[in-house]
Amino acid sequence: MCFSATASFVTAMGLAPVGIVSLTVTQGLDPKRWQPLALIPLLFATQQALEGVVWLLLDSPAPSPGLHLVSLAYLGFAFALWPVWKSPNPPTR
Repeated sequence: MCFSATASFVTAMGLAPVGIVSLTVTQGLDPKRWQPLALIPLLFATQQALEGVVWLLLDSPAPSPGLHLVSLAYLGFAFALWPVWKSPNPPTR
């Protein structure tokens, strides 16, 4: 969320149940078609949780060795996953 660790964790905690419910609902539908769309809230929740950890590690008094790895994981979502994310069979109207 780019505000604080708290904002990132609250967002992650709000999106995770939405993603779980979405995936559960897709089991009754055509999973191949709807699961990629239903995964988005869970993936974004993971990204937000990683961002919260980055905020916490940045606030620590000593440099953290895990900061580099967590930052790379977060950036993997931001610059690798989301730009190429596409549902294989997008829903039609």
